[in-house]
Amino acid sequence: MKRLLTLLIFLSAPFLVCAQTPATIQIATYIEPPFADIVDGQYVGRNIRIAKLLAKSYQKNVNFIYCPMARCLLMLKTGQADMIISILKTPERSEYLDFIKPPIVEQIHPINFYTQKNSAITINTYDDLKHLIVGSIRGSRYFERFDRDNKLEKVQFNDRKQMIQMLLKGRIDAFIAREESILPLVDEQTYDEQFTKQAYQFSKPVYGYIAISKKSPFAKESQLISAKITKLLKNGDIRAAINTPVPFLSKSSGES
Repeated sequence: MKRLLTLLIFLSAPFLVCAQTPATIQIATYIEPPFADIVDGQYVGRNIRIAKLLAKSYQKNVNFIYCPMARCLLMLKTGQADMIISILKTPERSEYLDFIKPPIVEQIHPINFYTQKNSAITINTYDDLKHLIVGSIRGSRYFERFDRDNKLEKVQFNDRKQMIQMLLKGRIDAFIAREESILPLVDEQTYDEQFTKQAYQFSKPVYGYIAISKKSPFAKESQLISAKITKLLKNGDIRAAINTPVPFLSKSSGES
């Protein structure tokens, strides 16, 4: 009888572990087309599809929590959110996040600097950023030299639409962004006639990870989640999610 009881406890252990984690993963979600957007009240985009794929393989539900990047990071740091999709790994973030291997994507699109078309500013080297007011997104990381440069005059914004408008109004001299994050937010004519993509760019590939808050109940299952991510990568599901076209909000509307 004692042996039977021991066997039953052993066999039920995996189910007890699963039962200890919530049924729903709370995912901190920053709006950045084509990675994530809100269309007709529904979350869409690459990161949304990847989150749903992982949750399905994990037999969990997902709840997307809208937050600007800086707020998303704070929620993860305090345990108000469990997870974030496709985030750059840094030593600072590693203090409160577990970055799950393998990374889900290699980001090869260069980081650019944009100015107004009628501006006399030219940015051919990093040093040309000196004496400029450069817009960036609060909480985002770009590349180490820029991120750690305290001598540059940087103005941080909560979203890219606001940053774009501040450039067009002449409140900043330039802003930093990937082209794929700007194109969904402005129409083609505006992009061609009012913006100059400067020659200097940062083009070293970086990796995007799924990261879990160290204060999340899911942190103890990081190895299980890693195995599921590996399987989704090997069978091509994540690649398909990345390559699927994304419907976006109209370019004249604001972020939700």
